[in-house]
Amino acid sequence: MSLTEEPGAPRTRRPGVRERLHESDELYRLLAEHSTDMISKHTPEGVYTYASFACRSLLGYDPEALVGRDAYELFHPDDIAEVSRTHSAILERPDTHTVGYRIRRKDGSYTWFETTSRTVRNPETDEVLEIIAVSRDVTERKMVEARLRDAEARYRTLIEQIPAITYVAALDEVSSTIYVSPQAEHILGAAPEEWLADPELFAKLLHPDDREHVLSEHVRANRTGAPLRLEYRLTTWAGRAVWARDESVVVRDGAARPLFRQGVLLDITDRKEAEEQVLFQAHLLEQVQAAVIATDLRGRVTHWNEFAERLYGWSREETLGRDVRELTVGPEQVTGAEEIVRKVGAGETWEGELVVRRKDGSRFLAHVTDSLIRDAEGCAVGIVGVSTDVTERKRTEEELRESEERFRAFFETAAVGAAHADPATGRFLQVNEKLCRFLGYDEEELLDMTFSDITHPDDRAQDLEGLSRLLRGDIREYAAEKRYVRMNGQTVWGQLAVSLVRDANGRALHTVAITRDITERKRLEESLREIREAERRRIARDLHDVVLQDLAGALQGMQAAQVESAGPGLEQEIAALRRAVGSLRNAIYDLRLEKEQPFVRAVESLVELNRQLTPEREILLTVCDGFPSELPGAADVELLRVLQEALVNARRHSDARRVEVVLSTGHREVQAEVADDGVGFDPASVREGVGLAGMRERVSALGGRLEIVSTPDQRTSVRVEVPFPRSP
Repeated sequence: MSLTEEPGAPRTRRPGVRERLHESDELYRLLAEHSTDMISKHTPEGVYTYASFACRSLLGYDPEALVGRDAYELFHPDDIAEVSRTHSAILERPDTHTVGYRIRRKDGSYTWFETTSRTVRNPETDEVLEIIAVSRDVTERKMVEARLRDAEARYRTLIEQIPAITYVAALDEVSSTIYVSPQAEHILGAAPEEWLADPELFAKLLHPDDREHVLSEHVRANRTGAPLRLEYRLTTWAGRAVWARDESVVVRDGAARPLFRQGVLLDITDRKEAEEQVLFQAHLLEQVQAAVIATDLRGRVTHWNEFAERLYGWSREETLGRDVRELTVGPEQVTGAEEIVRKVGAGETWEGELVVRRKDGSRFLAHVTDSLIRDAEGCAVGIVGVSTDVTERKRTEEELRESEERFRAFFETAAVGAAHADPATGRFLQVNEKLCRFLGYDEEELLDMTFSDITHPDDRAQDLEGLSRLLRGDIREYAAEKRYVRMNGQTVWGQLAVSLVRDANGRALHTVAITRDITERKRLEESLREIREAERRRIARDLHDVVLQDLAGALQGMQAAQVESAGPGLEQEIAALRRAVGSLRNAIYDLRLEKEQPFVRAVESLVELNRQLTPEREILLTVCDGFPSELPGAADVELLRVLQEALVNARRHSDARRVEVVLSTGHREVQAEVADDGVGFDPASVREGVGLAGMRERVSALGGRLEIVSTPDQRTSVRVEVPFPRSP
């Protein structure tokens, strides 16, 4: 809320309430503005009402540039339908929904966002009040996924299109074939089915000159488990000899038990090209900053990249051939994991959050995407999963939710009026029921208004000055007593406390204002003031008409008696009586200080009184051009008392020959100075008495500043500055 206050005014607050609000606001600010994810709030229709500072780095917009803007304006046209479906689901059910889409940056480019949203609902009516969204840039992930899909396609192309035969053979004496890729028919003229049907087919296709050597090397490699690298000739069904490079390895399970031999037969001339493509694919997967795990259709690990090693704690050697469910989920999650495998095996792509397990048994929340790997013919051959740790993100989201719930509980149930406002425009952003009752407006009516609309015209200038000081950073918060105008036109009083919420870079986000109804207290104070002023006038009148007249008469009588006697003896009594008459005149003047004459005229009377009390001293008064004849509220009486105390001090302690009183104006303040040419003093060595303390209290109550400048044997200056807002 952009409510403002008079700087330096006394503040009153209900113990505990402000502390909890500050704690909630500070936590909310820290969580919202230090998060690398963009946190935003929307109306049920999708209009931004708040955006965290992360929007600047993610989208190029300042937060205030998004507030009030329809989010749909920024969506990629091709993604609007998907976002709209998710939007409808969010409004229908109080669930958390996640959607991926492209969003336009300020520079016109598009970036991929993944947004998790939930609704804030009215607990009684279930009406959607707002939508809270946490968005992050997933462009890199989308690019990685695209590269991964390209890599998979290239891998299938590599297997099925390069002039090479991929095979899997059993670890027996004859290396009976388990699998042969389709290239066998193209290269050797033998279809894969023929290889699988005839265990002796491989031996038959070997060139006679190479058969014995090749078969013996296969048997030896099977027995020892050693890799096999051979170059030999094969004879196609058409009788053509083909040189092949045979490279195969024994595949083992997690316990290092040999399972089968997997190899490739390729034309030597194309070997380098094939090797380079395979190496590129492997390197690409290692560069992905996410755990990339590939399995066959049964869930046995066939690929485990370096990031997966770091994330899950298992080395690649420990995982190959093992069931991925044994490595990544606990017993309680096995059923859910099997259901995911079943869905992916049926052709679906599964994406969501899953509690997974590390090698050491610790668990964390991961965002997982599982999809099917298909060969060139479109047949499913495996599953690839990409997972990232989202524990910190979820913790931040939960802390943010708890902070918002605490703040909402305070805001809605506070025993005082509370509001947020835009510091730039003063328009209310949020108001609670207590403030609505205090001002007599409905919530919807207040949200269409500004703080100036409900502020008494005479208090608007000081409100604006308080807000300006907050925005400049001169003060952290301010408090003031001000008048409000209710919907029915009635004027009421409120005790206002305002603070400014800034983002991590110091940018003003919104004001928070607490208002307490003090109308009854102000009424009682006014009644008490009237009673006190009446009593002061009565006492002043009695002192002047009775006591002062009696003392003056006694003084005149003693002076006449001394003249008649023409002798000494009454000098001390006459001097004491003269001092008493002077002090009594000063006291009567002090009692009569009230709004019965304009301020400048009252200062003239005060100066004249001091001239009468010290006729031997020259006392001058200078009123500069532009000085107002009257000051608002109690400022005139309080400032007059400060000037009176300064003149009393000059009269009693300065031994000055000349005293000057100057009234002047500044940009937004009035200034009053009492300066003398007396003996001066060292302010640091003088204990502050009741008079000086009273002067400071009066000036502080007016939100002003008191400055005393003096040195021994030098002039003394007492300077006062009091805010005096002027109309724009």
